[in-house]
Amino acid sequence: MKRDWTAYDSAKQSMYIRDEYRCRHCHSKVGLTPHHMQWRSAGGQDTLDNLITLCIQCHDRVHDGLLEIEWGPLGGDGPVKFIRKAGYR
Repeated sequence: MKRDWTAYDSAKQSMYIRDEYRCRHCHSKVGLTPHHMQWRSAGGQDTLDNLITLCIQCHDRVHDGLLEIEWGPLGGDGPVKFIRKAGYR
């Protein structure tokens, strides 16, 4: 899927504002990065409701299968639940 960089940059900026420039899991303000709740590789879109702010450490844990994110019908705009998996440190 080809990325519309202007739309992505806009959604990413809105995401940081919504999440108050903090990781939604550990609340760090350092090393922030957007995470697609439905991964782009699985068809996830570059939209605000599909993005969540994570620090690089929490982002790596999600992609390593050590941290799982559950979200409701509002996507990243609503409450999210983080589940620590075996091996999480």
